[in-house]
Amino acid sequence: STMEAYVFPVFGDVPIADVTTCNVLDALTPIWYEKPETARRVLQRIGLKRKMRHTMLRIGSEHTRYIH
Repeated sequence: STMEAYVFPVFGDVPIADVTTCNVLDALTPIWYEKPETARRVLQRIGLKRKMRHTMLRIGSEHTRYIH
């Protein structure tokens, strides 16, 4: 998957809640000009994961630790 190829090697074990703009830029910069569509999709997936975690925290779900 694109997350496994481009994001996880850069983010390492950083929980999605602790991902910074710098982490995202580090993951996307190498592919932004060579594969812009892939970079856009990866950025969208990162955003969706962050929204999902935020929502689960708001509803008090104990499963938030599984979202990476």
